[in-house]
Amino acid sequence: MDFDQIKILIEKYFDADTSVEEERLLKEYFANSEVATELEIYKPLFENDVPALPDQTFDEKILGLIDDNKTGKKSTTVSFFPKWLKIAAVFILIVGGSILWYHQTQNEKIVSPESAQLEIPRPEINDTYTDPEQARKELEKALALLSSKLDQGNSAAAEQVNRLQIISKVIPEQN
Repeated sequence: MDFDQIKILIEKYFDADTSVEEERLLKEYFANSEVATELEIYKPLFENDVPALPDQTFDEKILGLIDDNKTGKKSTTVSFFPKWLKIAAVFILIVGGSILWYHQTQNEKIVSPESAQLEIPRPEINDTYTDPEQARKELEKALALLSSKLDQGNSAAAEQVNRLQIISKVIPEQN
């Protein structure tokens, strides 16, 4: 077989277009000791003795294994919990759910719509001042005290910010 025909067969082989006979020809060519150096890289692909198609007994072997599995030992399942424990768990769930449902329906019967409304006790509010002008003056004093405390806090914070700015100028930045 000449070099060009082998190259065409190799291309067909990689395109999956070869027949069984053509693959046999490629195997025979690469089994020969006179393989072109350009085609040496393909030699390992065709040196194995694996048939291209399974033989006639393949189907019989597979069907036999399937039949053995049907008539042979039954497969066993391994369970972490015995069957009686599963039944007991279902029973407990049903009984527990029934008890909860019963108590819920009984509580709904006891509570009437009129008694379902919550009454929040409200303390009686008494005015501290009888004179509105005196109440306004006391409110102004309280707000002035609050304002002075807030100003003190702002000035203390501004002082700390100034200190940090001075420190950041003194200490060189390190990258």
